[in-house]
Parts: sequence; C-alpha cells; structure tokens
Amino acid sequence: MTDLITKLEQAPEGNRELDLEIAGLKEVGIAILMDEDRTHTGPRYTTSIDAALTLVPEGLSWMITGGPVYANASVYDNMRTADPTGKHPPKDLCGRSTPVNAALALCIAALKALLALRVKRSDPAGSARK
Repeated sequence: MTDLITKLEQAPEGNRELDLEIAGLKEVGIAILMDEDRTHTGPRYTTSIDAALTLVPEGLSWMITGGPVYANASVYDNMRTADPTGKHPPKDLCGRSTPVNAALALCIAALKALLALRVKRSDPAGSARK
C-alpha cells in the first residue's frame, strides 16, 4: 500500500489506472468491474470526493482544506489526536495534493489511515514505541 500512496502523492491528477489500483486493495474490498472493452467501471476514487469518502475508515473523521494551488485532506480519530487541543489531526494521516484535487488528497489521507490502522492491529501493544 505504501507504493500506491507514493504513486498518488506524485500523480499530477487522478486517473482510472490509479482508481483500479485502489479498488484492488484488500482493505478496500470491492469487486473490480470491467465493461466489455476491459475498461474499469468502478468508483472514480481519485477524481470524485464522494468516491474517495468511501475509503475513509469507519469511525474516523475527515477534513478537506486548500488554497489556490493545492488541496489538503486529513483523516483522523476525533478521540485521539496528536494535538492535545484537538485542532490538528495527526500528521501521518494527512494527504496533500498539488494541483488542487481534493479527491486525490482525500485518497492519500484515507489510505494512510488504513495503513496506520493495519499497523495498529498488528502491534496493538505498541512495541515499536518502546
């Protein structure tokens, strides 16, 4: 999944090839649909905020912000943020996309959250932090 996150971070824009790679992730768990000319007909994760939102793990919150040349997206746990004031989500669950593409940024943040949850489940005691 880290390779896909890197691809997304380097992508100038969303596209169907990236959508297909996202759909193929075990954590996403959807059937990969193809029409008769072998074109991927599944969700357009990297170009649709609605589709990208389906990647946000259940129980987590999300936020999209931006400026004239970028979009930021964050996926975070409201109950356990890295910032004690609760104003800023943990950095490792944030996605950023340039040029402005909120859907692509949200894909990045959601996949980082899925990856963080996978690591947390495989090491619930946090032995890596010892």
